[in-house]
Amino acid sequence: MRAEEYEGYCCLAIAILCNVNASEAQKMYHYGPYHPLCKKIMKKKVPQKGLAKLSRQESRKVMKKLLDQGYTVDAVADAFLCFPSTVRRRVKEVKEVKEEEEEDMHLHKFAELASFEEIACGGTLGATEEYRSFFKKLHPSQFLNSMIRIPIYEVKYSYFTARRNYRVGYKYMFLRLEHEEVDMEVEMAFQDWVDDLNKRKPYRKISNVRILEIKPIAYASFRVGF
Repeated sequence: MRAEEYEGYCCLAIAILCNVNASEAQKMYHYGPYHPLCKKIMKKKVPQKGLAKLSRQESRKVMKKLLDQGYTVDAVADAFLCFPSTVRRRVKEVKEVKEEEEEDMHLHKFAELASFEEIACGGTLGATEEYRSFFKKLHPSQFLNSMIRIPIYEVKYSYFTARRNYRVGYKYMFLRLEHEEVDMEVEMAFQDWVDDLNKRKPYRKISNVRILEIKPIAYASFRVGF
């Protein structure tokens, strides 16, 4: 038997008995099982128990975790009985899903940021803590929609300063929803702002305030995700 054939048979036996790939088997044949590199190869073999039962979503998370722990792409591929390219592709999917989740607002975060008022006869009652606890128990799939869309309006106005200088300014307003009486709602909010400003800063009182234009300029949207 030629030396090359003998080496090939030995490497094949090592690969089968030690559950390593061809490249690793060749290194173990040349360096021996007690060489630091070979010890590292054996130490870093992924245990295969239960991996075959994992779903695609679960397997890609496990692949990512194994790579983060220091296992090579080849070792992970061998454990899952797939190609290294499959491992790279599924790990990339994990990263893409994570980026999408980071763009979304988690339902728990939404509950923490929001304040809640319970609808009651003749008005509303403060119930922030009760509804924060309530929302944290829900799953996003229980909602019929996940997108919150807020219309933003621009108000162009003119006024005279306390020194009788003419100025033009801009204010912006988030609307709870769009309706036929938007202009009236904006005008009321704008007048409240003028009254409050003149009350707090009488030395900078503005006068002859006129709204020149009210127009929608954009929608602010964010998705409440998992």
